[in-house]
Amino acid sequence: MFDMKLHDIGEGMTEGEVVRILVQPGDRIQADQPVLEVQTDKVCAELPAPVGGKVVEILVQVGDVMRVGSTLIKIEEHSQEQAEERAKVQAEVQDEVQVPLETTHLSVKEDNSKHPSQLKNVKAAPYTRKMARDYGINIETLQGTGPYGRITIDDVARYASEHGKSEAFGEVATTTIAHQQKNADTTFEPTISSSMPEVIPFTGRRKQIAHKMSQSMLTIPHVTHFDRIDFTQLQELREQYHKDTQGSSTNLAGEYINQERLSVMAFIIKALAMSLDQFRIFNAKLNEEKGEISIESHVNVGIAVHTDEGLIVPVLHHAENLSIFDINEQMKQLTYRAQHNQLQASDLRGGTITISNVGPIGGMFATPIINYPEVALLAFHQLEDMPVVRNKEIVIRSMMNFSMSFDHRVADGVTAVQFTNQMKRMLENPLSLFSKLI
Repeated sequence: MFDMKLHDIGEGMTEGEVVRILVQPGDRIQADQPVLEVQTDKVCAELPAPVGGKVVEILVQVGDVMRVGSTLIKIEEHSQEQAEERAKVQAEVQDEVQVPLETTHLSVKEDNSKHPSQLKNVKAAPYTRKMARDYGINIETLQGTGPYGRITIDDVARYASEHGKSEAFGEVATTTIAHQQKNADTTFEPTISSSMPEVIPFTGRRKQIAHKMSQSMLTIPHVTHFDRIDFTQLQELREQYHKDTQGSSTNLAGEYINQERLSVMAFIIKALAMSLDQFRIFNAKLNEEKGEISIESHVNVGIAVHTDEGLIVPVLHHAENLSIFDINEQMKQLTYRAQHNQLQASDLRGGTITISNVGPIGGMFATPIINYPEVALLAFHQLEDMPVVRNKEIVIRSMMNFSMSFDHRVADGVTAVQFTNQMKRMLENPLSLFSKLI
């Protein structure tokens, strides 16, 4: 009998909530077949069966929050021969690496250059191969511990942990994102009674968001700086660009032009990336245990997106190297995929700073909570025309308020103001920087 457990699937991962059960007792399943969906931090992930066989007992229910190491499903393997072979391999692995069988099972091949012939005919399911590719692991370097040498998800997870890839597993779990489907098992239909209050389950992504927000507030001493930006010139520039390119797919040089309207947020992200080149302290992460502030080498902007299941933050990678058109396109694609549960694992990891655009729904100011362990988060509010004083005269300008929360352990208020002033100068004088923005 094989006990399928919730393994330690990443740094800091301690529990997961069961949100969907894909099999029933008595079902015949194959190795690597998805059997459960578990909500972890940020994503809802499918968990595949490590072995094939018959589902004997399901020990969890939808809504259960299971600790790492808990048994989820009992599986009777296809044959006694397979069970004996797996037990033999597990025993050998335990002797070699001294890892308890109930935790994980893995042995790594010797130097590939010594045994080039071993890099052929790898036994692994397509799902397991994709998982290895997602984390930059050459699956041919692994020794499978499944039946008949088959490489399993445990093999990939253990290799990642031992070779410095545990952070990626902690952020996206051991699987790619499942396309969540509402069904009778997971959909909550609130009922209203004259004698009973309405009760909404505090589960799934909502509970994970609460955990992250509490962790951030309890760990980081937040300070929020408020300011406003005059977007009048940028708005005029955008309108002129859209007018000039309307009905044409190429410019005078014959180069292709993306005719989709350029979002204000695309300019903001590029100005943010450029400003971080000078104020790198806000593109960093603090490790108090090591006594280190790690300055990130790339600007990976997390974009807070509201979905029916709650807030999620896909990441736009290497913003400092992207054109304004590339940022515009990738930002809209990420937002669409987030709202339609189509994000990939790589879309959710590696963020270095986060922005939130609440302007479309209104609001003047906010005190945003930092996306731990990042150092800063900027929220941009409603863009509206209002009277302001310029050269001692009252004029109408397109103004936007914004808020910046930062970690006061890492940076001081003066630095934060200098940083936002730099962004303001770029956005309020776009012509002087337009060549850099595109």
